[in-house]
Amino acid sequence: MLKTQRSFKISSSKMLRSLKPAGSASVQLFLAALLWSSIGTFLLYRGARAALSLTPAMMVLVIAVALAIGLFKGYRVMRPVSTRSITRIIERGDGTCIGGFLSWKSWLFVLGMSLMGKWLRSASLPPWLTGVLLGGVGLALLVGSLFFWRAWVYRLWG
Repeated sequence: MLKTQRSFKISSSKMLRSLKPAGSASVQLFLAALLWSSIGTFLLYRGARAALSLTPAMMVLVIAVALAIGLFKGYRVMRPVSTRSITRIIERGDGTCIGGFLSWKSWLFVLGMSLMGKWLRSASLPPWLTGVLLGGVGLALLVGSLFFWRAWVYRLWG
């Protein structure tokens, strides 16, 4: 490689690093907690709206099933996922890209889940199924977000 090519490569990588929005690990933990909480709240709201359109007995059943699914998935699936993400954020340290609180695979998963949610809204599923699916996933995300919030609070106030 020529000296000019090497210096261009070095200066362009420095330029890219100076443009990246960097943040501390605390900021990234906060953003992860906020993302999981806001999406979980939105999905829980959509699931509750679907459940409220049912008869009272069916509504209670849908809420109970969504609650069971959400708690199970929250502690069995989302807890390990959030714990891995928390460890990743802390190990990366301060000054890393602010969008890096999720890995590339996780961002692709978020995109896929968003597209699936859009498809579900257009699929006109029965309200009981919408209530169970969205309520369960929303609650699971909220449970998973608790681990991010706890890590963020611990990081700030030890």
